[in-house]
Amino acid sequence: MLLSHNPNNAGRYSRFVEKSFSYGNENELTEKVLHIIKNERIDLVMPYDEIETRTIRKNQHLFLPYSYIVTGN
Repeated sequence: MLLSHNPNNAGRYSRFVEKSFSYGNENELTEKVLHIIKNERIDLVMPYDEIETRTIRKNQHLFLPYSYIVTGN
């Protein structure tokens, strides 16, 4: 699963990515992540972009009841 601000992210063509999602701006990212975690039953979140990492870390208390979060130190 891939979530990116870029709907044409090259990662969506990876054989390891079954579905991809995009978001329009940083303000809707938290709700989008929470929606995807719940509906797709995501058990591990690993953000790799600065925007996603910052937002996930800031709001991890919302995601932790549903998924593990890996953001590094």
